[in-house]
Amino acid sequence: MNSKDLKKAIKLLCDEKGISEDVIYEALELALTSAYKKNYNSLQNVRVDINRETGEIKVFSFKTVVDLLKINIRVLLILIFLQLMKKMKKMMVEKFYHLSMMKKFT
Repeated sequence: MNSKDLKKAIKLLCDEKGISEDVIYEALELALTSAYKKNYNSLQNVRVDINRETGEIKVFSFKTVVDLLKINIRVLLILIFLQLMKKMKKMMVEKFYHLSMMKKFT
């Protein structure tokens, strides 16, 4: 079905049933959105727009863009922190061992 046929079918349905075109278009957009998500197993944000003048259907998929540089910097800082914690732990163990040895000989 092309866009002209879609417009004609919607007009015919509205005339026969006395339903507003906006109601039909909104219901059709919701149905197409649902069908897209089901058919493509998609949980992402999807929007279907039907041009009321031409009957042209467009599907929009919205994605979140992540700044990888910011994520990489955070990961790097966490890794540096963990390395520092390991060094501090090692130093504390050595210090404790040193103190315990001194107590033995005093």
